Amino acid sequence: MVRRYIFVLCLLLSGTPSLLAQKTALLIVDIQEKLTHQTAPDLRFYIDQMKELPNVQGMAINGENVGWIDSSGIGMLASLYKNLKAKGKRFAIYGLDEMNREMLTMVSLDSLISLFDSEDEA
Repeated sequence: MVRRYIFVLCLLLSGTPSLLAQKTALLIVDIQEKLTHQTAPDLRFYIDQMKELPNVQGMAINGENVGWIDSSGIGMLASLYKNLKAKGKRFAIYGLDEMNREMLTMVSLDSLISLFDSEDEA
């Protein structure tokens, strides 16, 4: 049986991630605030460490609580996609609100990164 890791990453003021649960081989990262120039570097640091865990075959970002994605956040998502694809791993984002989904569509990231409505679809 494949392991599944579910991580809920809470970027608090300290930038410390919170590990809540572990299940199978898709890494789920739950972002709890804006994905901006202020939060993207910390998020990238923690995700880079987590994606190297054994048996992680891909990553899905839960965007349900992402308030806003700026150009730094978009750059981080594009970089993450590129790194995961180079390693043969899949990458998806789910639960984005209409505004953030439109933002990713405007910069054509939706043609690279799979966008879904729910975790089950991802």
